[in-house]
Amino acid sequence: MENVLDILRSGIDCALMGLGHASVHDLGPDDVVIPPGFTRPLGVPAARTG
Repeated sequence: MENVLDILRSGIDCALMGLGHASVHDLGPDDVVIPPGFTRPLGVPAARTG
């Protein structure tokens, strides 16, 4: 389990470095990329596929 947490921490550290931040506390809304169609307002049912 400790190895899994080390890998997760390393991935977070690399992502923060790539974004130019030292801490998750430095992240803001501009750091989040949400592709079109990904979000769904509350109360709206999921679209059916197929």
